[in-house]
Amino acid sequence: MTKFYFIDESGNSGDIATNNARSGFAGQPFFSLACIGVDEKESINNFANDLFTKYNIQARELKSKNIIKSGKMRAIIPEVIDFLIHNKCNVLIELVNKKYQLCSQIVEYYIVCPYLECSIVGYWLKYSRRRICDLLYNKIDDDQLNKISNGFCSQDNDVSCIDVIFDVVFDIVSHFPLFSFVLKKRICKVKELFNKVKSEKGHKEAKKRFLPLPDYSGEKKYGMLPSVSSLANLYGRINRIEDDLSSVIIIHDEQNEFNIPLSTIMDTTPNISPELCPVTSFADFNFKEEATFQFESSLNEYGIQLADILAGTFMRLALYSYNSSEMHPEFIEAYRKIESCAPSMNIGINYVLPTEEYEKIGELLK
Repeated sequence: MTKFYFIDESGNSGDIATNNARSGFAGQPFFSLACIGVDEKESINNFANDLFTKYNIQARELKSKNIIKSGKMRAIIPEVIDFLIHNKCNVLIELVNKKYQLCSQIVEYYIVCPYLECSIVGYWLKYSRRRICDLLYNKIDDDQLNKISNGFCSQDNDVSCIDVIFDVVFDIVSHFPLFSFVLKKRICKVKELFNKVKSEKGHKEAKKRFLPLPDYSGEKKYGMLPSVSSLANLYGRINRIEDDLSSVIIIHDEQNEFNIPLSTIMDTTPNISPELCPVTSFADFNFKEEATFQFESSLNEYGIQLADILAGTFMRLALYSYNSSEMHPEFIEAYRKIESCAPSMNIGINYVLPTEEYEKIGELLK
């Protein structure tokens, strides 16, 4: 039997390596990707049609930004979640702080480094990754982040940008209140490996190993797209839920400029080398089959419209919490309903947030 997954996003400001913290990520510091899995389309189509009638919606489609602006229509948000839970739909959400995602990549490439041999320190670093990311997030300033981002966006095989990144990261961890000595020693060891690869295998191979792989759309190059990494995570989560991916159709809202990098990550994720696969409790990156992936206009798929409502809601939930803004009660109700289903691998949020922000949002449960 065919299973359908509908995906939409909110807070996409493009390449976060260029629209970095100095510009406030184009005014959108958070990104959310929401996914709804259903066994058939009829029930979700009937439910969406009922919403149009019940709330006298004149627009051509359900859009989160329009719903959130209207006090009356915000009641749609918890109503959507009630419907999805009652009908045993899968609800998967990725919630990303863009600066924190950049910090996690810095930690992965210049501190943890998957290319170094396993050791006691290496294992400790893997299991302490979140704490180190938190420290980096709190210590790094906009100028330092800008220098590193510029390196991520380097256009040629000049690896001097990587030397700059090592120097900046070393300087930042020198001011950590914890683990400074161990981390400085580790960075030096990673840099030694970088110099060895550069000397023995050349600049091109050194860049491939010690810079996050860029995303491409035709000739255009992106340093880092949160939509791409979030989609890869969702694919791993869907793979864990479904016994047979070959019977799954994943339908993503049309993204125009970003269709190519999103299609590419769906093609490449099942072929990730085992040593580079993320080890998580909520996703499985060991693929036995592949799903069918396609783009469709949200005008033609009510499932995408409902995913948009979820993505827009949870992106704004994080933003309002971050800014200590007054929270719409419908946001809190939606958040509590999703969290009440945890720990279910079929319904839940993957938080790519600093611990402090995650805990602040968690206060809404009380």
